[in-house]
Parts: sequence; structure tokens; C-alpha cells
Amino acid sequence: MLDIPETRSQIRRVSEAIRNERLPAWVRGTVAPIIQARLERDGAQAMVELDGCNLSIRYAEQDYGQVKSTVLLEFGARATGEPADVHDIACDSAAAGLDIDLPTARPRVMKAERTFWEKATAVHVFCRSGDPVGDHKARHWYDLERLHANGVTGRAIADASLAAQVASHKTAFFRERDTAGAWIDYHAAVGGGLQLVPVGPHLAELEADYAAMQTDGLLPVDALTFARLMVRCGEIERAANAAR
Repeated sequence: MLDIPETRSQIRRVSEAIRNERLPAWVRGTVAPIIQARLERDGAQAMVELDGCNLSIRYAEQDYGQVKSTVLLEFGARATGEPADVHDIACDSAAAGLDIDLPTARPRVMKAERTFWEKATAVHVFCRSGDPVGDHKARHWYDLERLHANGVTGRAIADASLAAQVASHKTAFFRERDTAGAWIDYHAAVGGGLQLVPVGPHLAELEADYAAMQTDGLLPVDALTFARLMVRCGEIERAANAAR
């Protein structure tokens, strides 16, 4: 688990060392050679591309709408990853009845309750900041609705300590400003001031991104309409704020 340094200067030094030196070196020296060797062993027509802390596997010459020609692996070392559980993870294609062996992985993954608060605070930042949507940003709202549909929301909201942990961690390592230039208060967000439904131009941008994801097949065919998704996220927002 990553301990939070005591001062802003210490946090800055740790973040810069991770982002600019140690993590890129690990991705370049450890991860990339493993993936490159496996691609070569299997004769895959793909190449490894590095960009700082991120690694991409390019498998096609060009994008198809929002379906990218690369598989992006994003690495970070400022998250705690806790609390966590071990879960079986099966490939979506396994349900298609293909005549190929698709093994089930059993990784240690962050608990869904923590994921809820990570997603909720990320959505809150988008609603309060002036940053443009960008491709695939609508996935965060979709993910929140899916967590809610699977019974995670109530458990996450009931865990005030976990919400406070996420707020403290993001305050230290992921500070963001609102449209007025003030620092976004994560503790206020998880303490009754959470916003999950954007307004104004942000709402239209998000709707366009969601529509593009649906058109390009990045969401299930039975995914909620955008209007219903916003209604559901509004319900989650009110429940989270009422609990505080």
C-alpha cells in the first residue's frame, strides 16, 4: 500500500519520481520485453509502442471510429489497490461458443466498493471542471450504472471510511481544479456534495461520446439510453449525498 507523504513538497517529489523516472523505466525494462517476446513467439503481427508510463500494442494500421488500432496498457504507481479480492475473470468472447481455448484468469483486483468511489469522484471532477470529454469518457458513467445494477452502490455508500480514504488519496495525488480555478474538494464530494450528472455543454459532449461508443459497438446492445443513464446516475448521486 502506498503511504501518503506528509507535505505537498514530499507528495510532489514522490509523484515526479514515479511518473518521470521509476515507472517509465520499469515499463521499458520489464514489461515491454515480456510482451514483445510473447508477440514474437506467437508470430503476432503487432508491435509494442512506448509512451512514458503507458504501453500500446498496435494490431492494425488505423482506427475504426472509437475502436482503436492499439490496445493501451496504462500503468500507475500512485494507487493503493486496496482493499482487494481475488476473482475469476473470463473473456467476453467465451460466451460466443468459439472453437478456441479462452482460459479464465484469477487476478487480485480492487474491490468493487473502492472502484465505485474512484469512479464517482472521477465523474464529479468532470462535472466540476472545464476539461473536454474526449473519447470513451462516457464509460465512467456506464460503469457506475453497472456497479449499481450489481448491488455495489449501497455497500459503497455505507462505507464512509472507504469514501474518506479515496478522498484523502485523490487530494494528495490527483488534485484537479474546477471551472473557477479552485481546487476540487474531494472530501466535500464524498461527504454530501457529490455531482454525477453534468450540466450545460458538458452534458451535450457526454451524450455525443456515449452515442459514438454505442455506434462503434463499444457498449452492449442492451445498454441504457443516455437519458435513462443520466436518470440512474442522478438516483445514485442523491442516494450518496443523502447518506452523508
